[in-house]
Amino acid sequence: MRITTIIALIFAGLQSLATQQSTYQQLKAQYQEQNYLACYRMARESGPEGSIFRALSLYRLPENHQLKKAFNRPLIHMMDLMEKARNRLSPEAMNDTEFLASETADFQKTVFDKASRLYHRGSRNRAVEYFDAMHRTFDDSSPVFRNHYGFDGAHFIKTLRSNIIQEKENRKYYRQEIRKLIDRYYRNNEDLKQWDNPKYRMANTAASEDYLKYEEKMIYYYLNLIRMNPELFLHTFIDARLHVKYHGEIQIRIPLYDTLTVTNYNTPLTRQEFFDLPVHKIYMDEVPNNAAKQFVQKKMIGKSDRSEKYRYNINYSGLYRYLQRNHPELLTLKNLDKFSLTESGKGRILFRLYDKKITYYNRTFSEETDDNYYYQSLFGKLQSMRPQNIIEPDKQLFRTAECWAVEAGQRGLKGHDRITCHTNYHAEACDYGNKNGFDVVLNLLVDKFVPSLGHRKILLGDFSQMGAAIRPHNSELDYNAVLDFKK
Repeated sequence: MRITTIIALIFAGLQSLATQQSTYQQLKAQYQEQNYLACYRMARESGPEGSIFRALSLYRLPENHQLKKAFNRPLIHMMDLMEKARNRLSPEAMNDTEFLASETADFQKTVFDKASRLYHRGSRNRAVEYFDAMHRTFDDSSPVFRNHYGFDGAHFIKTLRSNIIQEKENRKYYRQEIRKLIDRYYRNNEDLKQWDNPKYRMANTAASEDYLKYEEKMIYYYLNLIRMNPELFLHTFIDARLHVKYHGEIQIRIPLYDTLTVTNYNTPLTRQEFFDLPVHKIYMDEVPNNAAKQFVQKKMIGKSDRSEKYRYNINYSGLYRYLQRNHPELLTLKNLDKFSLTESGKGRILFRLYDKKITYYNRTFSEETDDNYYYQSLFGKLQSMRPQNIIEPDKQLFRTAECWAVEAGQRGLKGHDRITCHTNYHAEACDYGNKNGFDVVLNLLVDKFVPSLGHRKILLGDFSQMGAAIRPHNSELDYNAVLDFKK
């Protein structure tokens, strides 16, 4: 009796699954045949998948359709339906990404375009309602619900890595430590998710201005982000940049290698050839650990803060016989992992000598910012100020800024005293030594050694247009950036 009941339950479950799959395929067929009204009506009785098809069918109906006009804000209603379906779709629906993901991507574009138009027309509260609904609905939980208008952090990651040391042989290991700091202060920061709200795409006002260089466009982007949400900008971007840049001490171990050139690498080594090799450096990773300990005794003979030195007592004959019996292929050098050929065709063995310990020191975050008027006043300002309007690019202002950036750069000048360029602006801020858009903005906001904080007041002030240009500077500063503003 129990077996019969279990079989019946399994059969019922399979039937239910088949019904779900069948319903999904039926809804999809109606939708793809553009029977949107029929699809909408069928979807009302079809559970979670019905919710997403109700939303998509309603989206595809003409704008003047009576059903669509029944809702005050139909696009937001559609996103509410999608959000209800988000975590409840069947595997069949979730795996059908080629269809559903493309439909939701097209839907997002329509919503984003509408919200953008509202934003630029001055209806910002209405626009933010749409942006917030997009952010709630499309949370990157699956390809179907991918947020196509989230924050792209590639440029900022590049910024965080920009103070990596230049020594070629050490850069790899230093970069690993920098990566840990980036993970700690940036990638693992939960507040970053707030920047995925599509409304922050409005900050990228210069994206389509082809007369601007990429880093010049980034000046607009970061300046507008900070004007849109000053406190969030402080606790994400500024906090990460300063902690990574002023990291304090980083201690790393740099492996030091040497090479041994051999002529006969294609045949098994003779006993004497084997004796001539630094076998404790070559074979220790190739044979089991217990065998290595049997034939090679390692003893430390010296240690300092920078390195450790060892002496190796090697039973060459015993190890050679062991390799002949158990690993004869290792006596042919080309089979060793550490063996390679030079460009001239000779054999070469790369072996590790020891690890060199190196300390790189930079000021710590506390040393740089504690009790510092410029940083502390900036942190306080960003925590208390209200959001500001975004800055739009202006081509004539760009020409004004570019003229002075070129002239000052060629002459190696600082300041605002133009010689041949016009002063067609209401306010100007000049930065020196940075070619990265983020660092230009941050340096002017900190405004170190400018007691009046004039540059900061300009960047966060009541302006609506800007021209920005970054050009080489004929001095040890290398670059200068000029930002010209109008109200």
